[in-house]
Amino acid sequence: MGNSATTEALRFSSSDGAVVGVPRRWLRLEGLTLLLGSLVAYSTTRQAWWLVPVTLLSPDLLMVGYLAGTRSGGSMYNLAHTTSLPAALIGLGWWQHQRLALALGLVWLAHIGMDRLMGYGLKYDDNLQHTHLGHMTRALFERQKALCASCLALAVVFCACISAGGHGVAYGAAEVGRRGPVITLGSFDFPESVLLAYLYAGALAATGFPVRVLPDVGTRELVDPALLSGLVQIVPEYSGSALEFLSVGRLSATSSSWATSRALSRWAAREGLVAGRPSGAQDTNVIVVTAATAARYGLRSVADLARWAPRLVFGGPPECPESVYCLPGLRRTYGFHFGEFIGLDAGGPLTLQALEAGDISVALLFSTDPAITARHLVVLSDDRGLQPAENVVPLLRRSLLARYGPRFVAVLNAVSARLSTPSLRALDAQVELRGLAPRLVAGSWLRAQGLAPTGGAVR
Repeated sequence: MGNSATTEALRFSSSDGAVVGVPRRWLRLEGLTLLLGSLVAYSTTRQAWWLVPVTLLSPDLLMVGYLAGTRSGGSMYNLAHTTSLPAALIGLGWWQHQRLALALGLVWLAHIGMDRLMGYGLKYDDNLQHTHLGHMTRALFERQKALCASCLALAVVFCACISAGGHGVAYGAAEVGRRGPVITLGSFDFPESVLLAYLYAGALAATGFPVRVLPDVGTRELVDPALLSGLVQIVPEYSGSALEFLSVGRLSATSSSWATSRALSRWAAREGLVAGRPSGAQDTNVIVVTAATAARYGLRSVADLARWAPRLVFGGPPECPESVYCLPGLRRTYGFHFGEFIGLDAGGPLTLQALEAGDISVALLFSTDPAITARHLVVLSDDRGLQPAENVVPLLRRSLLARYGPRFVAVLNAVSARLSTPSLRALDAQVELRGLAPRLVAGSWLRAQGLAPTGGAVR
């Protein structure tokens, strides 16, 4: 009786389609390699590490297919536990420069590697326990529990070791005990947002507040919920986009900075947030042309394009034909349409290359893009107010104001008061074109503005 479990396991050999012996051990070693390799690759995406434990077991949700029978369950399980789909997601994320998709694909691969390491193979149609790595008997399942726990612990320790080296940069650590818990500023997953987080954090640290920056947390769909739930306490936002997110699309931003910021303050208050002073810096959509094109057609504003648009080629993101702020908006607000549209990227290198090469005549970029200054591009003024206001504005949890008082917000507002679109564009150039670290660029600017002491009190 003591060897019944072993006897039962041995009945399932290669004749059942299961891999046994040395090949099985190599497959499990391959699983370990896939698990660790995926985590190493994940560290390069600069996504938050909490995303790993939150999503690691998500592929197992497709086991719900077993409610419809073993054949359906096996098919759905196998679909989620082969590398084809996560590899496709990783490829899509790489091609479209979508770090979140890339990160989720890597977590998916890590899950598959963990399963292979623990001996959980692809399912056959006859029953849940019959896999290509053997038959999952109850005794074998019990033995795998310890290995499962070890794998998860290894993943957690591995993540912690990596994240300790690059995420969550602390400022003013000596103040933690005196001033309360560390305040976390989160940023979106693009360089300007990281830079803004360091600007606000550096000013707070120079005033004695204990803060840290959590850079590259992810997209707005991840960052703002983290703010609402208290995982982070401050996020440098953009007024128009923040308004549409917090109002769940019920209220759209206008081109008026004052009206948009006022509406954002009201919606933020409903969610237990406080909107600081909006800065003069805006990162919004702008229509740009080369200096030669501007001179040739006498272009200063978007309205000036009306006469020439039918003979010009417009380049922008692929969603431009459906966006109310792009082609449909230009037709509705300015009454013209371009002779041709070429879908490229969202204000990225493809659009800039096409503009400089003459493949397109007019482009949609972001107002703080450092290439505008570096390549002497001409921004056409939005004289009829098509584009929404996107002023940089810090959003913070109301509890911070209650704990630290108005002086806390005053520090944030002092940073906002000194920011403008040209100055933010110049700071972006140092990060994106010269390759300087956002933290160092922020510290230098704060000292130049008198918001941090000379000599670097910010650590």
